[in-house]
Amino acid sequence: MTTGLHRRVILGGLALLLAGCAAKMHQDFENVYQRYQVPEDLVVKVRENFRRFGLGTADVSRDRLGRLQLAGRYANEDEVDRAFVIVQNLVGLQATSMVYPTDVREKAWEQATSQAFERFIQRQRPAPAPGSAAPPAPGGRKFALIIGVGQFSDPRVPALPGAEKDASTLEALLRTQGGYRPADVIVLKNAQATRAAIRAQLLRLAREPGPADTVFVFIASHGVQPIPDPRFPDVRKYPVLAYDSRTSSPVAMYDTALHDTHLIALVKNSRAREVVVVVDTCFSGNVFARVPDLQLGGAASERFIRGVNGGELDRDAVSAAALARRWVAQPGGAVAPSGGDMRMSLMSASGPGEESQESGGVLPAPSGRRFEGGVFTQSFSEGLRIYRGDVSLAFTYSQAFVSLFVREKSRGKAGQTPQILVRPNGASINLFRGG
Repeated sequence: MTTGLHRRVILGGLALLLAGCAAKMHQDFENVYQRYQVPEDLVVKVRENFRRFGLGTADVSRDRLGRLQLAGRYANEDEVDRAFVIVQNLVGLQATSMVYPTDVREKAWEQATSQAFERFIQRQRPAPAPGSAAPPAPGGRKFALIIGVGQFSDPRVPALPGAEKDASTLEALLRTQGGYRPADVIVLKNAQATRAAIRAQLLRLAREPGPADTVFVFIASHGVQPIPDPRFPDVRKYPVLAYDSRTSSPVAMYDTALHDTHLIALVKNSRAREVVVVVDTCFSGNVFARVPDLQLGGAASERFIRGVNGGELDRDAVSAAALARRWVAQPGGAVAPSGGDMRMSLMSASGPGEESQESGGVLPAPSGRRFEGGVFTQSFSEGLRIYRGDVSLAFTYSQAFVSLFVREKSRGKAGQTPQILVRPNGASINLFRGG
């Protein structure tokens, strides 16, 4: 199967298979005629857990489709996030309305945090000497931050061995074929990839690279339950599990996860000429189903969520809409400012309602290298080899390979459609040449 599959990808004779569980699982595509009959005992559990986690004035109501919608009063957006975590944990993503509550005393918490991050970066950058401005050099340094979290401090969280393999594959590729200096490639695996260590490296990448440089960031781990974004009614925030994220409760896990805010701030505040971010992660309810502390509703919740999702637990991943709106746009649709002529490419290994699949030792041509890790990252790395660092061509190769491979492997029962956003549209970015 593999040789023929690879040949079809290379020849470009593939019509990408974009249907599948995205339509079934994601609210953007939901059937407006579907109604959700949330049992009253789960509504009672929602209110009990609001009190348990200090949200004494939070409440829920039912919207016109029967979904639970946040009501009540909240001190800030942090409290709203925790309320969403509780409701979604108990009744699932589909039966939770994404409508943001109106009674929030301190709004724009996340935006204020991002602005504080921006001010910190500006303070850390040395001011240019008068008259020292000069055009960027034709080639600059290439920085890489590669994060692969396959083992976690809580042994109950299922291991993700492909994440470490993906990190090793990219590290070797960038150093041997990409021309990256060893000192400029930072790799954080497993116990090294604590939340504090990752944030410190993202701060460094926002501070150090200059207008002639290239920045590449890769992260592979388990995704954490996504939460609605107050600025955009149909877009979610996508946290990622760090090595030391706490799993004593769904709220603790969300609070101690690596939030995509830090990646977004890097994209929006970098001075680099080129920024490439690859997120190989997805949220899957199956991953945490056997960690009792993370199941607020027990068997009753699982039974209801499976009933809503056609027998499956929730799953989701970063969508192209989230990349375009949450990562790049400002509320109202305007594109957020970026430094100078910066080119960016943002990628997600899978789309809405999809899981990121493992490759299972696929042996592709022409290199003969086995794909040992996530099928997206392994095929994207192969594409970078084939196309000598060209990001767009490597992604096109990987998207075609992944879409067809997952369909064939699952006999049409699953899909995986990698997502990409390039700005400016059509920008050419190459990871192997100088910035």
